[in-house]
Amino acid sequence: MGLVCRSRIRCRLAGRDHEAPSATRRTSIPHPPPSPMTPPRFLLITDTHLADGGSELRLDDLSKTTIPSISHPTREGEIGKLFERIASDLRGKEQRLDGVLFAGDAQRKGLPGGHKILFDLILANFGEFGIEPGRIVAAPGNHDVKKWSEPSSRERYEAFAAVWKANGCIVPWLDGVDSRNSVDASKHFLAAHDNRWIVYPLNTSNWSQVQAELPKDLATIWNEIPARLSANAAEQERLSSALNGLRSYDMAHVSDAQLEVMRGVIASAPRPESGPQLRVLLMHHHLRAPGLRVELKAFESISNLEQIRSFIRQAEINLVIHGHKHEHAVHFDHLGGERVEEGRRVAVLSAGAIDDGRDTDAARILAIEGIPYTPTLQSTRFGLARGGLNAPMEVEKPIRLWMMTSLADGPEIIQGSDFNEVYARASDAAREIVPRGTLIVHLDLPANSVQLDLPEGYPEAASISVPERQQWLREIVDWWQLPQSHRDKSFPYPHGSRLRRYGGVSDQIERLATMLESGRSSPTLSSRALAILVDPIRDFDAGSEREAFPSFTMLQIKKRQRSNTTLLDITGFYRAQEFSQWWPVNIAELRAIQVKLCRRVGIEPGRITTITTEARLDERAPGQVHVPIFDRWLDQAPQNLFLLAGILSQQIHEHPNAKDLLGQWRQALRDFLVVAQARSTDGSPISSEGLKALRDYIAALCPADRPRPQFFSSFVSLVEQSEQFERSAKDTSSFEIWARVVKRVVPEILNATTSDGP
Repeated sequence: MGLVCRSRIRCRLAGRDHEAPSATRRTSIPHPPPSPMTPPRFLLITDTHLADGGSELRLDDLSKTTIPSISHPTREGEIGKLFERIASDLRGKEQRLDGVLFAGDAQRKGLPGGHKILFDLILANFGEFGIEPGRIVAAPGNHDVKKWSEPSSRERYEAFAAVWKANGCIVPWLDGVDSRNSVDASKHFLAAHDNRWIVYPLNTSNWSQVQAELPKDLATIWNEIPARLSANAAEQERLSSALNGLRSYDMAHVSDAQLEVMRGVIASAPRPESGPQLRVLLMHHHLRAPGLRVELKAFESISNLEQIRSFIRQAEINLVIHGHKHEHAVHFDHLGGERVEEGRRVAVLSAGAIDDGRDTDAARILAIEGIPYTPTLQSTRFGLARGGLNAPMEVEKPIRLWMMTSLADGPEIIQGSDFNEVYARASDAAREIVPRGTLIVHLDLPANSVQLDLPEGYPEAASISVPERQQWLREIVDWWQLPQSHRDKSFPYPHGSRLRRYGGVSDQIERLATMLESGRSSPTLSSRALAILVDPIRDFDAGSEREAFPSFTMLQIKKRQRSNTTLLDITGFYRAQEFSQWWPVNIAELRAIQVKLCRRVGIEPGRITTITTEARLDERAPGQVHVPIFDRWLDQAPQNLFLLAGILSQQIHEHPNAKDLLGQWRQALRDFLVVAQARSTDGSPISSEGLKALRDYIAALCPADRPRPQFFSSFVSLVEQSEQFERSAKDTSSFEIWARVVKRVVPEILNATTSDGP
């Protein structure tokens, strides 16, 4: 194919190349302004590296044998052919372009002609799709400035400005060319007709291709060094080039002057009538390396990078587009501020380019859907077209450009798969979130984690063994899930009776199981798959402080597919939740319900989610989950109360379970002392029914002719004070009265019931 001269390219663009009729210029058809629902569409090109006289592009290996008339193509010819293919695709889809984004390096190693060639190719191929100079955004690259010219000089930007700026394209404010005193902001951005989106160019090349200043003593002899080292003219030229290379740097830097101008341009730019504005920043150099390829050079990245990152954050940029690296990648930069809510998530697109042996990433069409509230970037990649073939295209995965708004008092989300980690982080969030609002916790445990242990750091768990912790947690969960409890009337918190006998008749867990088994069950399960624990008729008392009902208000289940596995997720809703002690118990309870339903239908347990509108960490009130063993025995093992009464009254002298029962008796008394340390806002677990039953058993077992146990009067005081507290408003005053009695009588009872017996 050979090299193509620039004059032939111009003839072809003018429609006079009869060898390629497909390249003839088409008449531009006027297009009405796009509908607000039409996504804006941009052609993105970068690093074309063109030059007068043609630039060879080695796409194939032609080095083994030289055959006449078979040679490498040119970059100019291949890009022209590619643009024809892209235009044909746009034409077939009846699409228009809202702009062309050029990220720099039109020139090849500073050789002339690249800017004019690319500019002409763009207008010749895309004019019919709405592209005119005013809809081209161009940023200079490091090869687009004159090598070794002074930064901030007209000489530096002469070639770039003569094409892009002189023809009315959107270009950055150029140091040394543009004045700070009279800035025409409209020349430095491209915006939608309704201002829904806007593109700003930024110049990062003002210090590219420069020579460092020499020390004064060395500067006086620098140019004489080649002649002093060699008398040969060719050798002198080689030495001069090498010496100049030693002091040459290709630095990316953005001046304070340009950033100040840009700050004003952004402040004065038009805004949409409603909704947020999508903001795009176009520049040549990268914010960070887009891939793993290492480039060893001085000033590999922008020298004032953190200043640029802060500028991008404060300017509320959604998408940064750059070239330079000849490598396509998309990543997200999280640009932090002093406060969490000041942080910003920004998408960064590194545009690919063609090189010798690389022809699959020559240009892109970028469409942005969902403006203004859910902007999503859809990128279509075009490779170079081989003769007679269509250009290879690849539609890439959409990229979400919007970020979740972080409100100062908004919901906090904690998620993870490690129970210990999630517990620690959720507890920390609850400590800080009390005045802020909702706490949402997602826990994705392994499917085989059926029997949970208490997490690391759980209060009072360090002194007992793992089996003892698991046994205690299992007993607590089982008690809370009992369909019926002796305490239902006086202690309206147990969840089991509300889930299994709601209103005295409805088994909500059985209903959920039936829904899962139903042939009509959808892949996700109906949104009706929920169970409630609050009964307004029973629980609500016109806002009275005596209202009492569970903090656990509702649960919902949902099926989810992962690969070929069906998982069952469960969500618990809580009006209030204490995280130090209660949250792990709540998780174990939700897991128990989840596992029971999964076993019923043969699927695997999935995620557990808790949503809490009032989260807190009540470290001042330990022991609040210690539902006294006496109340649990009353429901689960009433015989233990009778046996314990017999042992304490010495009517039963030997029994295989005596040591264990006495141990649990003393532990329960110690739990009373723990609970008495501070009142819990969630309600302190104070026993009454179980204590009364134990008192009555002891009284009944003691013969009339024998005195009752030494501790009995103190125990009766504990029972009576606990009954009074149950009938009280359970406020701070009532709690303090109960706590004073507990702190007085419980040590007396413990001293009277030593490990050797009562």
